[in-house]
Formats: sequence, C-alpha cells, structure tokens
Amino acid sequence: MPPVWPALRLLATSSLSGGNHSLTAVYGGDGNLAGSTSAPSAQTVSPALTSTSLVSSANPVIINQSVTLIAGVSSPVYSSTGQLPTGTVTFWEARSTGLTSLGTAPVQLPSGAAVLTTSWSSRGSRNVIATYDGDVNFSSSSSAVVTQTVNLAQPAWTSTVFTSSPNPSGPDQPVTLTAKVTSIAEVPTGAVVFFDGSNDDDSEIGSGILDESGIATLTVTSLRAGVHALTAVYFGDSNFVSSASEVLRQTVNPGPSLVLFDEQGVFRFVACQFPVSGLIETTSYYVDFAGTYDTAELRDPQGTVRPSHTATGRKDVDNGCNEDFSDSFPPQDFAVGTWTLTLTRNGKAVIYTLNVDR
Repeated sequence: MPPVWPALRLLATSSLSGGNHSLTAVYGGDGNLAGSTSAPSAQTVSPALTSTSLVSSANPVIINQSVTLIAGVSSPVYSSTGQLPTGTVTFWEARSTGLTSLGTAPVQLPSGAAVLTTSWSSRGSRNVIATYDGDVNFSSSSSAVVTQTVNLAQPAWTSTVFTSSPNPSGPDQPVTLTAKVTSIAEVPTGAVVFFDGSNDDDSEIGSGILDESGIATLTVTSLRAGVHALTAVYFGDSNFVSSASEVLRQTVNPGPSLVLFDEQGVFRFVACQFPVSGLIETTSYYVDFAGTYDTAELRDPQGTVRPSHTATGRKDVDNGCNEDFSDSFPPQDFAVGTWTLTLTRNGKAVIYTLNVDR
C-alpha cells in the first residue's frame, strides 16, 4: 500500500477579535476518507495599540465662553485591517486634588474623533487631558496635557494698599513692606514692585509675588537713616489693571549717638536721637532708643561709678537731642581711657562705651 502523505492547508486571517479564542480545524472527508476534527488550540489576540490627541477650538477663552475639546483616537492597525477604534473618550481636568471629569463623548466613525463642548465660570489655567477607554479590539490611551487659559471678559480695576512695620525703624533693622491688591472681580495675581522715591529717581527696592489672598511682602534692611517716600506698584496682567499705592513715609532713625560736647568749658554725656550741630560725635550705636530710662550709671576707666540718676522725663534740646542723662566734670577730671554708660529701663540695660584719647 503506498504511503499516505499528510495534506496541509494554511489559512491566514485578521478577523479574530481581541481576547481568548479556542480554535479547531474540521476536515469534512471525501469519498475515500472520513472527516475529522482537530484538538482545540488556544489563541489569544491582544488589543491593538492606540494613540489619543487633544486640541481646543479656542485658547484662551473668557469666562463662560463655550470651547470645543476634540480628541482624536488612531491606531496603526487601521492601515492593515481597516478596523477603527470604537467606544468613548473621557475628558478630564487635572487639579491639585485629582482628576475631575468634564464629560464623555463617543468616538465617531470614520473620523475617530470624540467631541465635547464645555465652559468655565472662573478664570485661571486648566490642565485638560483626554482618555480613550478602549474596546475589545483596541487598548486604552491618554493624550498629552493641554493647558486651557480662561480670562476675565475684560481687565478688572484694582486697588493697592501699602503698609510697613515697624515704622519708625532703626538703621539695619528689618522692615517688612506689605502690599495688598484687591479687585471686585477676583483676587489679583502677579507681582508688586516696591519703590523708594526719596532720591527723586524712584529706585526699585525689590518685589514680591501676590499670594492667594492678594498680599505681597518684602523685608528690607537697606534703608538708610532719614524719611523715605515709598510706594508699591502692581503692574497688572491680562486680567487686572495696574494700580499704585499712596506714598508711605517710612522713618528710619539713625539710632542714639553717644556724644561729648563742650558747653562753657564743661564736658557732658548726652544720649541723642540725632546728631546735634556743634557736638563732637564720638561713636554711634544702632539700638532702639525710645522713652526714658529708669537709671543711668556712668563708670570711668578705673571702674569707679559716677553719680547715678533716675530719669523722670525727656528734656528736648537743640536739633532733636533728647537729654535722658547728663553729668558734668571738669576737663582735667575727664580721664583718658574707656568710659561706659549703662542705661536701664524695665529691667533691660543698654551699654554705651566712649574712648577718650587727648
């Protein structure tokens, strides 16, 4: 009997849907051979890859203006099989608290587009993405983030109020400049620039970014002694009109100076708020000098305590010098060396030193 050679038959197909399939081959037989069926063969068909794009019909838009979000879903399988993705696309807004759904739309055939019309009732930047949910034949995919800008219908008027603390201040003492920008629409955004107009050139001191309450702050230590004409300027943006504060007068005291002066041949110690004409300034201290002192103690270079005094008030003398302590000595008794003056108020002491070299 001649050998029986197997008859091979091949079939190529792309009609299988995604998922798990059990395949069998059935031979129907002929006049010489009986029919037969093969054992099942498992076949898994994976969903085809997709890609999703997203565009906005208008960007930027204004509050409550309708905008159309268009998502396009495509797959490289289409070119070989002619199959198109079906199903739905979900549009999301990415917020700090997570994703918020803007709505869903079906994938239209044959364009592969899903369209959603929406709007926003407040201004700001929105991060929008589109997610294709997939179907039995096509896998899910997400678009890149599209930033949608929503502006006010027209720029809103603003008002800027400017304060400082402390005022007055001492030299090298930190001063906090605070500007609050308000609007009847919403809380403004952007930056405030602080200027010093004391030198007729409106020199810029620095700037601060408005926080969620519309407040910008700047701390400076560079203000020199004197009176400064400060202003805060908000330059606005696409949603808010610029505004400037009224002039704020910031007084920076030079701090007390320990001075030695000659009045009719008598030397005196005087704690002064400002330099006094005709006095010989010996040294300056950047400390707070306000109010009167309870006690004052003067020690000579040998450590001997000179008569103490209790201040009962402030005596104004020429050019703004407040005489809180004064003691007199003949010139020959004013010994060469380091003298110290200790002023005490409310249990706290401030010590001045004076080096005498004749």
